[in-house]
Amino acid sequence: MSAYEQIKKLAKEHGCRAPQLLALAPKNDPFYVGSPGQLAKARWFAALWERFGYTTGVHLRRVHYQLVSPAEADRIKADGLPYENTDRDWEYLLEAGKFARHLGLVDPAAFVDRRNPAPHVFLNPEEGERLGWDYYFPSWELPEIETNLVSGIDWGLPEFEPLGYEYRVNLQPYHVEVWCEKSTMNDLLLPLCRGYGVNLVTGLGYMSITSVINLLGRVSELGKPCRILYISEFDPAGGGMPTSVARHIEYVLHKEHADADVRLDNAMLTARQVEEYSLPRMPIKATDRRKANFEAAHGAGAVELDALEALHPGEFVRLLQERIEELRDDQLSEKVGNALAEAELKLQDEWEAWIGIYQPQLDELKENISAIAESYQERLEGLNASIQAELEPHRERLGSLRQAVQGTLEAMKVDLPPLPEGEAVAESDGWLFDSRRGYFVQLGRYKGHRNGA
Repeated sequence: MSAYEQIKKLAKEHGCRAPQLLALAPKNDPFYVGSPGQLAKARWFAALWERFGYTTGVHLRRVHYQLVSPAEADRIKADGLPYENTDRDWEYLLEAGKFARHLGLVDPAAFVDRRNPAPHVFLNPEEGERLGWDYYFPSWELPEIETNLVSGIDWGLPEFEPLGYEYRVNLQPYHVEVWCEKSTMNDLLLPLCRGYGVNLVTGLGYMSITSVINLLGRVSELGKPCRILYISEFDPAGGGMPTSVARHIEYVLHKEHADADVRLDNAMLTARQVEEYSLPRMPIKATDRRKANFEAAHGAGAVELDALEALHPGEFVRLLQERIEELRDDQLSEKVGNALAEAELKLQDEWEAWIGIYQPQLDELKENISAIAESYQERLEGLNASIQAELEPHRERLGSLRQAVQGTLEAMKVDLPPLPEGEAVAESDGWLFDSRRGYFVQLGRYKGHRNGA
C-alpha cells in the first residue's frame, strides 16, 4: 500500500479529511503523492527518462531542452497537451519529476542539484588512522674498521607504538549538520562548522529533494545518529522550511531507512529569539498568501537573519555554538587519552613477554663483539680484512636472530582496548522532527510549530 493510500485509509478510519493528516499542503506533502493525476504525470516523466536513456547525474533542465528540441517528435504531456518551452510547462516538468521520484518510478539519487550550492562536508567517516600497533626494528650492523669500532654495536630490540588513538571529530556521538536557507551567513557559518567538524548545507530558499537524498546517504555512510540544526528567517517561508525538509526526510526514512535516528530542529530564527533580542520586524508582502496564517500565529511582520548579527554581534555564532556543544561529549578527548595510556601499558606487558626474551642473547652478542672490536683499536690500518673474517660467524648468527625476532613480531597478537566513542547526551524532546516518533505524534509537532507553539 502506497503512502497516499495509507493516508486515505487513516482519514477514513478517523473520520476526517485527508489534508488534516498532512504536515504540508496536499500538493507538496510527499506522503500524499499518488492521486490519479499525479500518477499520470509521474508515469509520463518516467517514460521520458527511459526514452532519453538517462541514468545518473542529470539535471532537470536538460530534460526540458531535450523535450522541446526540434528532433523530439513526441511532446505530448500527460494531460494530452503539447509541451512548450514556457515557464508554465517547466513547472509542469518539475512537478512530474517530483512525483516520479516520490513514487519510486525514477531513482531519486539520479538527479543533480544545480540550484543550491554543494554541501560543505567537514565530518569524514574515514578520518583517523586504523586502530592497532606498529614497531620500529633498528638496524643490526656488524662493525667495520674505524676510529671507534665499538660505537656501531649499540643495538636494541624493536620498539612498539600503538596506532589510531587520537581524538577526532568523527568519534563524537552525533553526526551534526547545519542547514541554512541562504549562503549570506557563510562568513560566520563556515569557520564555525569547519572548527567543529559539522557539515554545512546552504540553499536558495527551500531545499531540494536531492539535498535530502544526499543527506541520508551521508547518514548511512557514517552510521550514527544525525542531528540537523535548521536556520531560516522569521517569515512565512522560513517558518515552513524546517517542516518541509523534515517531512521529506520522514518520507524517505519511511520508505528506505526505517531504523535511522534523525532529528531536526529550527535553531534560528525562532519567535522566542525575535522577542528576546527585540529584533525589528519588517512588513510582509500583501501578495504572500501565507501572511495571514503566519501573523495570526506570530504577530505582524517578519525578521531577517542578518538582523540578529547586526544588532547583537556574536550572538548568531554563540547561539549555534551552544546547540552544537549540547550534542558533544566534552570528555571524549580525555577518554581517548586514557585509552592510549591503557594500550601502551598493555603493549608493554605483551612486548616484554614476546620480545624481551631476546634481550639476553642480544646483550651476549654485543658483549662478545665489542670485546673483539676493542682488541683491534690500535691496529686499524690493514686489519679490516682480519676483523671481518672473525666476525663472519657472528654475522650468520646475528642474521638468524634477527629473522627469529622478525618472525615473532609478525606472529604477535595483542588484544588492544577499543577506541572509545562519545556517549549520547541527554536530549530534550523539543526537536521539531524526531525519527523515533509515531506518525500522529510527529504530525502534532509539525502543527504546533506552524501555530507558534
